[in-house]
Amino acid sequence: MGAPAVRYAHPGRRLFAWLIDVLLLLFVLRLLHFLPLLQDPTLVLARELPAPMALPWPLLLLAAMLASVAFWHCCSGTPGKLLAGIQVVAVRDGAAPGLGQGLLRFAGYGLSLLPVALGFLWVLRDRRRQGFHDKLGRTLVLEDDESAKSLDQLLREAA
Repeated sequence: MGAPAVRYAHPGRRLFAWLIDVLLLLFVLRLLHFLPLLQDPTLVLARELPAPMALPWPLLLLAAMLASVAFWHCCSGTPGKLLAGIQVVAVRDGAAPGLGQGLLRFAGYGLSLLPVALGFLWVLRDRRRQGFHDKLGRTLVLEDDESAKSLDQLLREAA
């Protein structure tokens, strides 16, 4: 029996994964908004809830970059991608992207936005469903089909 065919992630799955990641980020930011209540719960009784935290966008961008690159490197995907059953892998060997690759891929998001998100829309046209950020980072986004793995592969991953 031959090796299973590579299944590139459907653009709809990629969009779904992105939405999960955005919602998760918004949830975490909302939790941070209520962090002062852990130090002083009487603020609720006094109806003195803190004003929403206004984090500067460069700090948010840096946090998103660090989290994305770390998740790609250690888990082959962000929480949204993992929940959607897709993974980010290096083109060269199918392993999780290296840190440098992850940084290039994240930097490519800016390129993918210009003009009119053409780099993201490129996944609809490309035969390997790569956006500009994937091409720059030399990554692929694949469907993570556990059923196509051998028992040996599953046991190695579990160890």
